[in-house]
Amino acid sequence: SDVCSSDLFGLRQEVQSIGHAINLLGERPLKRWSLMLAMMVLCDDRPQELLVTALSRARFAERVAPSSGLAEHDQELFLAGMLTMVDAMVGRPAEELLAGLAVSDTVRNAVLRRESPLGPVLDLVTAYQTGDWTMVQATREQVQVDPRALDEAYADSIRWAEAVTA
Repeated sequence: SDVCSSDLFGLRQEVQSIGHAINLLGERPLKRWSLMLAMMVLCDDRPQELLVTALSRARFAERVAPSSGLAEHDQELFLAGMLTMVDAMVGRPAEELLAGLAVSDTVRNAVLRRESPLGPVLDLVTAYQTGDWTMVQATREQVQVDPRALDEAYADSIRWAEAVTA
């Protein structure tokens, strides 16, 4: 998969250096890109579907952020969504893995204990992905996301994850 492709980021010119990438993309997309690369490295010996699920969950959580009143936490939700799968990807407990990562307490607590403010969104996107519709209904009311916005965010997240890993 060519994650470094200029097409993936909608760029019309080749990236010449890291500094050039930061200037072209901005810091936020570059952080996401580096997280995705790290996840791809972790997932190298795992089934491709696991990586697609992790990336789509990350994107799904990020896309739900604005409609759930957490727009300012979209980057944290992207990271937290991805980290909900880190134990399956690495084959070690998430608590042990997160202890060695420089992540905020907000992200750590959301991933490990589903604590607010990010925890309910993680519960929602995980339940939606796994088809736990009772949990989706309960958490959707808690997070207050419009069902149509949720469906659109999910469809977008799948398309995006498949395009990134193609």
